[in-house]
Amino acid sequence: MFKKNSLIIFLITGLLCSLVACGETTQVATPTPELEPTLKQQPGEIVEEESVAAEEDNDPTEALNKSEEVTPDPPSSSRIVVIGEDFLLADVLAMGVVPIAATATLNDKFTGIERDTSAIQPLPSTEANFELLASLKPDSIITTENILNYIDKDLLDGIAPTSVISGENWRERVVNLGEILNAPSQARALLADYDSAISNAQVELDGDISISLATIYPGATIAVWVDGPSNIPQTILDMGIELSPGINSYPNAGYGRAYISTETIGDLSSPIIILSQSTAVEGEDESLRNVQSNSLWKTLPAVSSGKVFTINRLGYPGVEGRIRLISDLVGAILE
Repeated sequence: MFKKNSLIIFLITGLLCSLVACGETTQVATPTPELEPTLKQQPGEIVEEESVAAEEDNDPTEALNKSEEVTPDPPSSSRIVVIGEDFLLADVLAMGVVPIAATATLNDKFTGIERDTSAIQPLPSTEANFELLASLKPDSIITTENILNYIDKDLLDGIAPTSVISGENWRERVVNLGEILNAPSQARALLADYDSAISNAQVELDGDISISLATIYPGATIAVWVDGPSNIPQTILDMGIELSPGINSYPNAGYGRAYISTETIGDLSSPIIILSQSTAVEGEDESLRNVQSNSLWKTLPAVSSGKVFTINRLGYPGVEGRIRLISDLVGAILE
């Protein structure tokens, strides 16, 4: 939610191999630049179950009706472990699958996910090892291509068969995750809900809108988001809202993020400023206060008109998170 003015590190200790993953779709917890199974029930199994029921009832017509009424549901989860960025767990849950364990977002918590995670064991985001993973006795593991930059897939496969979501963009990865989970209809429904939220937002806003999107990291490091693919700037662009400054102002911005100094803070000149922050990251609140006390900050148009809003940058993982973000952005813009 908005208030006015207001990671993966996977360390394989046994192999001395460290991992720093910044999350492809969710803004990360540090300024380091950087992104989705189950016991599958096949259609044949459903038909077989209905046939048994029909034989017991001796009513072939009833059996046919029951078969026609079967709605493809996501398979009930087996002992699945999710290793990856926070969007991965969020989307797995949104498709109706509950893993036994997953990488935590921050401080052993699943930040920003509004579904029930009480039955999921958080895997520490700062340290874990293959011994711990193997002790969970998973039937399968789901991870992302980014994680495989740091971990050998063969090592994961040695613990349990490992599926890696793939795709050229976040939407393709959602579809691929649905295929891995044997829940393609759930994946399509999620994307349809997102598209509907985008369309409704565009109708509500009905006009050209410009936003400056920034994050003040610890140490008063100021980042301005000028492009996707990170979830928050990408969702803003999908809504038809202009990011100012944009990629044309910072064509060399890595991962859609450029760093500026307090001397160039005037680049945040849009009528609306969105600050994408996390109070859970040590030192970030203090850095934000320091920047807000700067004399140049106080001259910005959005500051003068009281149109500065703060969001939780770790609060919108997965497709459902993007949909909540759309609602929050509309509420702030229309305030």
